[in-house]
Amino acid sequence: VRELSTEQVDSRFREPYHLGTARTCERGCTGYFAMPSILVSGPVRGDFASLFKAVAKAQKKGEFAAALCVGNFLGETREAPAESAPLPVYVVTGEDAIDADLASRLAAKNVRWLGRSGCEDVAGLRVGFLGGTYDEATYNETAPDDRSDDPHYTCDDVEQLAIDTGAYRNDGGCDVLLTSDAPRGCDAILIEDDPRRA
Repeated sequence: VRELSTEQVDSRFREPYHLGTARTCERGCTGYFAMPSILVSGPVRGDFASLFKAVAKAQKKGEFAAALCVGNFLGETREAPAESAPLPVYVVTGEDAIDADLASRLAAKNVRWLGRSGCEDVAGLRVGFLGGTYDEATYNETAPDDRSDDPHYTCDDVEQLAIDTGAYRNDGGCDVLLTSDAPRGCDAILIEDDPRRA
């Protein structure tokens, strides 16, 4: 097996490649690529200045391709940040909903709402996402046709996530799964009086 430089492999691929996966060019050469460095944040709650400051500080220590944020992003003002993010920020909401107008204002600041559920390419990674939180009363309702955001996800959103990630195929899946809801039982390691316990 012969090693190729990134430039050699790039020029031989017919289609864009996903970093971290093996891909084969038209000459039969297979290359493996390092995964990109990604920053991850929990709820921002409208404190964009602190998030952007932390991202800029991290950028000085290493090269990061993007930041992924889960949970309540907006805070009570429901406004887009005043400044642009220092690198692309991708958001999966918690209990705050984002409409089309707010999504476009966020995009102008280098912040992208991923949507209700699905799978997107982010810096070469396949990122599956499910926004909102579980609510037993609304889970079996039909998701809106316009895919507008809601504080709670439905069974349609979960099904859309499974379809978009290819979970039903042998070769499907995603590199990263983002949800705002924590898996059941994950709080078992927290002490009894921890405010994060459900």
